[in-house]
Amino acid sequence: MLFEKTIYENDFPINMRIMQVVEYPIHYHHDIEFVYVLKGEVRLKDVCSNYLLKEGDLFTINGHEVHGLTATDKDNVVAVIQISNRFFTQYFPSLGKACFMTGGKNDTHNKLDQLRKILLRILLNYSCKSFNYKNDCTYQMIDAVRYLNEHFNLFAFEGQDVLNFKSNNPVIVERISRIINYVYENHANKISLEELSVRERQVLRMISESKSMREIAEELCISRSTADTHRANLMHKLGCENLNKLLRFAISEDLINLEDRQ
Repeated sequence: MLFEKTIYENDFPINMRIMQVVEYPIHYHHDIEFVYVLKGEVRLKDVCSNYLLKEGDLFTINGHEVHGLTATDKDNVVAVIQISNRFFTQYFPSLGKACFMTGGKNDTHNKLDQLRKILLRILLNYSCKSFNYKNDCTYQMIDAVRYLNEHFNLFAFEGQDVLNFKSNNPVIVERISRIINYVYENHANKISLEELSVRERQVLRMISESKSMREIAEELCISRSTADTHRANLMHKLGCENLNKLLRFAISEDLINLEDRQ
């Protein structure tokens, strides 16, 4: 897994590329990235999840998330747009700590269409390179980030507190606030949920429900030492050295249903 340093022109805080993807290896960077499929389809691996992005799909990759792109058997044209967190945080202070989601099943079409239109206007201005296009693209991107922040911001962190999280349930807020270290290390060694044993999946789900190891052992009718062994195996297999990262994995695999717990 490689760190990719994004290089911006001195007076332009946006990096845009329109490309045909063959393989874009697993990597990460500090800044937010939009992956916009203009034609065909591509496969995206983002953290522990895999997606098939088709024409018109728009996926937002948060800073520090490990990800990669590969082609399918169909031709593709993909716009990859990276924005400088350092520049745009002067307008949106929590930008670098936020978790945006535009690729979920619950995205409303009208809101996502509006974000697509803003980004298409930016791409058009950039491609034409008309007079003052850099300023025009920058101001349009401010509009895009404002819209993204208003409609697709799942939550953000400030120290150990969670911001912008739309829930009145203090248990959920407290649980999410504990998930700080969301950057997966040694990502190439991660495995999928399907590769865990049935018992390990049960333990992972119970951990995501904030149950203690004693409670897990009692509910599963196993010894405390066996429950601890399952937890240790989970952390080893998933490359998660602490419970925060186990919880992050549980969220990425929909083991924690936030809607049901509100």
